[in-house]
Amino acid sequence: MRADLTVLAACAITDRSLGKLAFEPQIQRDVVVRRRDGLYSYQLACVIDDADQGITDVVRGADLLPSTRWQLALQQALELERPSYLHLPLVVEADGRKLAKSRHAAAIEPQFAVQQLRQALGWLKQEPPPAECNSTAAILDWALSRWDPARFAGVETVS
Repeated sequence: MRADLTVLAACAITDRSLGKLAFEPQIQRDVVVRRRDGLYSYQLACVIDDADQGITDVVRGADLLPSTRWQLALQQALELERPSYLHLPLVVEADGRKLAKSRHAAAIEPQFAVQQLRQALGWLKQEPPPAECNSTAAILDWALSRWDPARFAGVETVS
């Protein structure tokens, strides 16, 4: 069975870091909602799961922008409430590929967690925590109260 998404109107959202994002169902490739093996797709599962749980805010990496566009179309087709979106910049290695466990990126060692958390906040252009914040819990508590997505607005990757 094939659903016709071409009857959908163009839709747009304002991402809290990347600004206005548009989706043109007539131009994009088809989205799979049910695979040949009978399983439902990730895109449909996310949309239904978010709606069922009453999710109001979705925060994820900028590498998932293509998924967001299809999820917007599915939300529109199913007449579901649309959550607010915030796409975080993606940390990339020197070769431009994302820093990921699947690429055997080095794990965070507990003895370096404080330094690496400070580095991550720097990549996200957040205000650096003071020196007296010397544990991961203290840094996270401090950073949470000062979190400002506008500081990395429009940035899709950092290295």
